[in-house]
Amino acid sequence: MRYRVGRCRLRELRKKRGWTQEELARRTKSTKSLVSDYERGERRMMLSTAKSFAIALDCHIDDLYEWYAE
Repeated sequence: MRYRVGRCRLRELRKKRGWTQEELARRTKSTKSLVSDYERGERRMMLSTAKSFAIALDCHIDDLYEWYAE
């Protein structure tokens, strides 16, 4: 079975923890504009970036996006 990546869930995971984009960027050594790009679906995370966000948000990499079976 193949899977297609869907909507980025970064915003809801970040807000669930009560963090701003700046806070998440600081915790992941990223930038606010990059966090914003991911949240708006303007960019997709590389695997290494997704790992950093998943660790910071205490979730699995799979939780960062919606996934659809094809």
